[in-house]
Amino acid sequence: MPKSLRRKIKNRRKDYTNKIAKLYEKGIEEGSFNKIDPNLAVYFLLGACNWLIMWYSAQKSPNPELVIENLMKMLRKGYEISS
Repeated sequence: MPKSLRRKIKNRRKDYTNKIAKLYEKGIEEGSFNKIDPNLAVYFLLGACNWLIMWYSAQKSPNPELVIENLMKMLRKGYEISS
């Protein structure tokens, strides 16, 4: 890939990540999201979403809505049961 194209893609990715981080910051201010470093929270979320293509299989998990529902539940609430 040409260097100029790589740079353009990198800049777009950074812009996209920054926009989502700002949304996360707004959620913190409104009390909707936990006080976690916005960049870390966004990298975690995007990483989970971007790697979905690597492990999802329609043959093994034929219900994509259920996969999305469970993924979002884990991202929103984590693995631990609140006490």
